Amino acid sequence: MMHVRHIKALFTVCIVILLHGSVFSLQSKLDEFNTVSGIAIQFEKFDKQYYELLEYLKYTDRQICKYLGTAQVPNALNVQIVIVQRSVKNNMEIICEKRNIKIYLNSNINLLKNDFKINRMLITTLILAKNGINPETGTEVPGWLIAGIYGGIKAKEKEQSVIQLLSLPGLNALVAAEKLPNFKSIIDTPMTPEQDGVSYLLYEEACRFILDSINNLSQRADNPLADIIVLNASNKYTREEVFNSTVGRVILAAFNNKNTNPGNKNLSDSEKIQLWFERNAKYRLTNYYNPLPADIIEKKFVKFRELKYFLDKERKMQKIADLIQLPRIFDEIDHGNVLVAEKSIELSELINLSPPLTIPPLKAIAQDLAEIGKVPAAVGSRRLERNLLEAEKAIKRQSEIECRLDKIQNTEIPAAQLYRAEIIELQRENAGIWPAMTTFLQKVEKSYMEN
Repeated sequence: MMHVRHIKALFTVCIVILLHGSVFSLQSKLDEFNTVSGIAIQFEKFDKQYYELLEYLKYTDRQICKYLGTAQVPNALNVQIVIVQRSVKNNMEIICEKRNIKIYLNSNINLLKNDFKINRMLITTLILAKNGINPETGTEVPGWLIAGIYGGIKAKEKEQSVIQLLSLPGLNALVAAEKLPNFKSIIDTPMTPEQDGVSYLLYEEACRFILDSINNLSQRADNPLADIIVLNASNKYTREEVFNSTVGRVILAAFNNKNTNPGNKNLSDSEKIQLWFERNAKYRLTNYYNPLPADIIEKKFVKFRELKYFLDKERKMQKIADLIQLPRIFDEIDHGNVLVAEKSIELSELINLSPPLTIPPLKAIAQDLAEIGKVPAAVGSRRLERNLLEAEKAIKRQSEIECRLDKIQNTEIPAAQLYRAEIIELQRENAGIWPAMTTFLQKVEKSYMEN
């Protein structure tokens, strides 16, 4: 009888152990999540307050996979991200053991989202691991690539738009002013928010644009962004050689395919790359959904109305007239068709940059240009005059609306919020860039107060 009781007791203990093991196993599954590329994200104790942190890490992984095409790479290292509630040295600790990498992060989501250094380390580690490269090798991941990915991650927090558009206000302003930077210089000159302050914000925008533009040229079998990492890991090539054989190669191929003008043969490779970026910026950053401001459109419209032509065949006697006179001039010169074609192209570009309110009268002008030479000059001039006037009214109306919206913004939004970046930059400069001047001013102020 005792023997039976012992067997029952032993059986009961085994059942309890099995149940406890099942519960522990279930709890482990609840606390571990996987990204699209198989990265394990573990929480010591997961609850709803960590959901935002989990989504941030998952989106970071998706961004890297989007640009480098490294969702499923056979030789990728095993990565495990462990979220702990205790403090972590330098806010991030990386442990590499053969083909396994463990990344320890603090559970503070606000620290993770806003600390560039942590994100740079995280993005660099994930990019290298996905390409089968141990982070301890010190393989370089270009600064512009990191800034572009990080900028895209931050943008997700701010840009809640149904239409997927690049929102780059700083770069848009440079497009409007026709003063775009040298994009190769941006690639060659990494910046950080700690060292460069508010200037980094524009740098980050430019890197997002560069990254997105190159990604549009990438293919599954030919990804220049992924090739950069592989070539850097080999330690055989200079930065310039890596660029020329990856990003530079695909840009030049795209430029040469779309630009068959004989004059382009005289351009250097660097000039072609810059011109490709400028054209891409013009057509991708300014469009129907993201038009130029009315004051810029007004200046371009005034320039469009200015008609320059030559009276003689040698084209030495240049004349300037208003666009209204084009139907009459068309019959008087030998290059009328060329003149109409040039103005039509200029108008087409203007329409692509214009706000919706101004587009109908501009399209009417385009129709008037198409009919020059087909209708009497007097009729063509009257139609042009009427539609040019309507376009002026539409641009003026658009300008009034924008002024009204600016006024509402300036009165309803606190100045500290509107000029947050500028205020932070002033504080950073006072504390970091001009310490001697700050000390001198404090002494002067103290002396003044004492007297």
